[in-house]
Amino acid sequence: MLPGACPGCGLRADLDVFAAQAGVNQGLAAALDLPAELSGRILGYLRLHSPAGKTMALNKSVRLLVELRDLIRSACVTRRGITHVAPQALWSAGLDAVLTNPPEVLPLSGHSYLEQTVWNLAERQVQRRERDAESQLRHARPSPPCEAALPAATVPPPPAPKSAPISPPAAFSALVKQLRGQFSPPDGASSSPSNPPQESRDV
Repeated sequence: MLPGACPGCGLRADLDVFAAQAGVNQGLAAALDLPAELSGRILGYLRLHSPAGKTMALNKSVRLLVELRDLIRSACVTRRGITHVAPQALWSAGLDAVLTNPPEVLPLSGHSYLEQTVWNLAERQVQRRERDAESQLRHARPSPPCEAALPAATVPPPPAPKSAPISPPAAFSALVKQLRGQFSPPDGASSSPSNPPQESRDV
């Protein structure tokens, strides 16, 4: 016997008693850290680890509670090297599945069966999301091909309106007539004026 004394109340007892009490405190702390929504499921789950007709050892209860708390806190589950996200809702569904369809061989020795169940649920969720994403891609309306920006067509300027012929000034017209009157075609020219100039006679 290894005697010990409680520093608080002075109780003297074997050190095994104080070790067991420390385990109870650890288990209680782990139980308090677990979500309250899972408390009923966890009690039923712990019973699957207890041999038929026997009471589960205290240290085993503490170990299971601490391990389960850490699993749920991690929010993930890993099997065969593949890790899936496992929020609390998924652990709750996993506990329900284990309690509804417990394994044939009992009692459970650890959390491997629960971990596998939660991993299977997470795997199905991943596959369902992948199928939904593929279905959306198949049914999505194809977007029109990107067309290169074409340069704006150069619009030719409208044709300038035809201006009316510009009449020469009166002085210029008179000059032209004067010059024409002074022009005498050379000898042998075929052109004959309609009104040949009359010879001037001295009076």
